[in-house]
Amino acid sequence: MRSKRLYTCISVLVVSTFACTLFSRPEPTPTPMPAVVTEAPLPTPVLTDTAQPPTATPTKEAPATPTPTTQQSVAPVIDSVDLEEQSSGGDMTVYQIIHFHDADGDVNYVDYEIVSATVDDVSVSGGSVDVPPGNQKRGHSVTGTWDCGSGSYEVTLQAILRDKAGNQSEPVEYTIICGRGAITGGVFPDTFDDNGNGWGLDNYFSIEGGVMKARNIPTDQSRWLWCDACQVTADRSHVSLDGSWADRRDASLGLLIDSGSCNPDGLVFLIGPHGYYSIFQAVRDDDGEWRHWRPYVDWVRSSLIRTGQNTANEISADYEFTDELRVSLYINGTYVTRVRVYGYNGSEACMPGLYVDGGLEADFDNFNISDK
Repeated sequence: MRSKRLYTCISVLVVSTFACTLFSRPEPTPTPMPAVVTEAPLPTPVLTDTAQPPTATPTKEAPATPTPTTQQSVAPVIDSVDLEEQSSGGDMTVYQIIHFHDADGDVNYVDYEIVSATVDDVSVSGGSVDVPPGNQKRGHSVTGTWDCGSGSYEVTLQAILRDKAGNQSEPVEYTIICGRGAITGGVFPDTFDDNGNGWGLDNYFSIEGGVMKARNIPTDQSRWLWCDACQVTADRSHVSLDGSWADRRDASLGLLIDSGSCNPDGLVFLIGPHGYYSIFQAVRDDDGEWRHWRPYVDWVRSSLIRTGQNTANEISADYEFTDELRVSLYINGTYVTRVRVYGYNGSEACMPGLYVDGGLEADFDNFNISDK
């Protein structure tokens, strides 16, 4: 049981990420002052002995002072927030990487607000932003640090950027989950009434109304998600979920067979709204970073797939742990194929989860792990 005593604070670090971009700020424009015009004195008549009529001395009007054009400042924009976790000695740190851009390049502060928390003794503070104006204009990032300590809890935050002109960005909300790995056993089937199983929610996945929703995933990306309690073993070797698509674009959703626990590359079983299934394996580089997906079983048409919009399909798998790992796959309760998992490392614990292609709006429910 983790200690309930929390030591939580947040600090802001500026990360000059070469893959990100940033901005410049113009010198402040002086406030225009009204022009001062001096009236010329009235002409004095000049009289001569010959009584010539008076002649007025002409005067020249003072030139008008030009009014400088004032450039209107604009508010900064937060593009996205990425969360990265690191654990050491039982303590967890969550880094919040805030990607932003600002046309004026004068962002100087990041502020945070706590929206909700599952514990009482947490607080948050902001900090200064010191990013060159040119980088801000092109787009850059700042990083906030949340020290979870050894506690297990959730906190939802809002991040806001402020600039020197007094403008502020629209707030962006996200949830930090502390204590991953502290949950054992889990509650299955997970009907997504809450996040008791410790799913790694982010800007793309959320639990709403008893459903796990995937939204706003960029079209050039794919996302997969697993939970702290999502563990398949020899005793609990069956996993299933219900998945449906809110649109019928050429994209897929599926069951993440393993996230890298028993197979270093990860494996996913996919179905698409046009009636095809496939199995893809993740390929990583020498440093362990994910690089791309490669087809393990290429696309196969199946009449078992219900292609209607918002119509659920049950996807399931049975794991066989021996000297090799083999997985039998099912669509809506009917067997479709059995594969040997390439790269199996001998572990009798795999970490299944969810998968969604970029651009697809998908819903998941009834995620279950059982003995069959």
